[in-house]
Amino acid sequence: MVTYALELLFWPSAFVGNIVRLAKKHGMFEGKQDKEHRIQCIIGLVLRCLQCISCGKVGGKEFKNKELNDFAVQFMELANYETQVDFVLSDIYIGFHMVARDQLEQREAAIRSVVKENNFIRDLVQPQIEKDKKTDDKDPFASHTRKAMQKTGSIYILQQTKNFKYEVRERKLLLESNEGDQALMQDLSYYSIYARIIYEKLRILTVEEFGLKEGVSNFTRGSGAQFESRYRLSSLDCEHAMLFYASFLNGMISTPYAILVDTSAGKVVITVRGTHSIEDMVIDMQYRPASLEKVGLICGSDLKGHFCHKGLLARSKWLYNSLRSEKVLKTLYSDESPFKDYDLVVCGHSMGAGCAILLAVMLRPSYPSIKCFAYEPPGALLDEGLCTKCEDFVVSTVRQDDFICRTSHQSFDAIRDNFFDILARIKVPKIQAFYDIRTPCGSAFIKQRNSAVLRPQTDIPTDTVFYQRLQKFREERSEADYMKLWIPGKIVHLLDPGDGRPHIPYYASKHQFDHIVISKTMASDHMIVDLIEVLQNAQLSGGQRKSMVSFKFNDSIKTEEEEKIEAQIHKAVFQFYSPPVHLLL
Repeated sequence: MVTYALELLFWPSAFVGNIVRLAKKHGMFEGKQDKEHRIQCIIGLVLRCLQCISCGKVGGKEFKNKELNDFAVQFMELANYETQVDFVLSDIYIGFHMVARDQLEQREAAIRSVVKENNFIRDLVQPQIEKDKKTDDKDPFASHTRKAMQKTGSIYILQQTKNFKYEVRERKLLLESNEGDQALMQDLSYYSIYARIIYEKLRILTVEEFGLKEGVSNFTRGSGAQFESRYRLSSLDCEHAMLFYASFLNGMISTPYAILVDTSAGKVVITVRGTHSIEDMVIDMQYRPASLEKVGLICGSDLKGHFCHKGLLARSKWLYNSLRSEKVLKTLYSDESPFKDYDLVVCGHSMGAGCAILLAVMLRPSYPSIKCFAYEPPGALLDEGLCTKCEDFVVSTVRQDDFICRTSHQSFDAIRDNFFDILARIKVPKIQAFYDIRTPCGSAFIKQRNSAVLRPQTDIPTDTVFYQRLQKFREERSEADYMKLWIPGKIVHLLDPGDGRPHIPYYASKHQFDHIVISKTMASDHMIVDLIEVLQNAQLSGGQRKSMVSFKFNDSIKTEEEEKIEAQIHKAVFQFYSPPVHLLL
């Protein structure tokens, strides 16, 4: 038995010994090594372990620790800098749950405030209340009469501000009566299939049906089959699409992509894969701004003074160089090509969407009619000026609370500061806070429950070691700010009404996605498979249904001064059909 037990312990001991030797090799146990180097090594070890556990299926074969520098620095800056702010895993669990509840309380307070102060909304919510003949000077919608609003086709949303408060903003809906809006939604739904198949299905298809050998990273047509009607994606329900070229190479700068010809739409389509490997995750975190000036000189575009996501720029330059070296586009648009009059479309999802946007910027001088459909792109992609320039040829989509579209240096800083504030505001023992967040809490009682656990912001004790470290940490971080990068182009936000109805698309502002929303769907809203279904079923406004107003709440609404709210709002969704006006708070 003793021998058997020692044999069982041998392999774990050997594994730990190898890790320790590797750590010593990189000097992780030397006290004089700087923090950046140690964290870089730790992250490298974690990713190496992930690679070994997955048998290399998630990548990780190419990078070395030196390539993790930006990843390590930004990971370190998120929670610790020169000053360490001590917290443990239980603090993270409790803190982010309380951040979500605090965000919910802020939204509920904003809804109550708008309903209370706004005559137009109050008449819709409480039609039994006699309309006040005097217009409130503070009414943010005083200039919008009901007749005028019915003509505009608007939706009113809550937009978070820098101080974590919410304000009401008016946005334009995509209307069923507008041919341009109809065509846009059809295109978004149509090309989302291409953004999906590049992940795995296309690779499998090229091996099983097109004869690509295992271990070969590129699919190319033979010289005699350049313009033949072959290699159709019939088994992927894309009979109208023919594959012309595909690269499945995935490294630190290389990323999988494919070039297809859509004979039904009359388009040449470039689709770029999103995050799917360890290398991709490392690239995602390299969101420091990088200059586009040299890129503009090469591509024939004036990009002086413009900046973009550093990691995605490296990937996009590789894509641009690969397209030039393979000469597939040159062949497809040659004089003898039957596809020379086809327009060029670039699409992608997640990281692939970011690369698709940058690639479209690079290719536009050569292909002025290019269009880009970017599904759930990263939040920190282009500077504000270039984002505006992209509105003519880039359309980005964001689904509900998708957190990838809200990630940036500034949003990470904001959610981290909010997290630390919440930890400082907790006034009960940690175990009590743990049991409180484990107990379900509806919006009707959110203010009462939060006040039992959190002290007001103004009552945070300033004489604690935690608070003093936090203040010093914030002073250090304020000196390390980056240029703000945004989601480019026209942005279509797919809003979930929450009652089983299809998503509502409207034109959003890039400023709506400055802050990360903590919700149960913040990760699932990013999934490409679900997004395709959402786009296919999205409901344009302005149908033939009768006019109606839908407002869901538990019982009744009373003013805050009365401090006796029997029930608060669960949801506030106002929907008008014919005329097409939506109001969502």
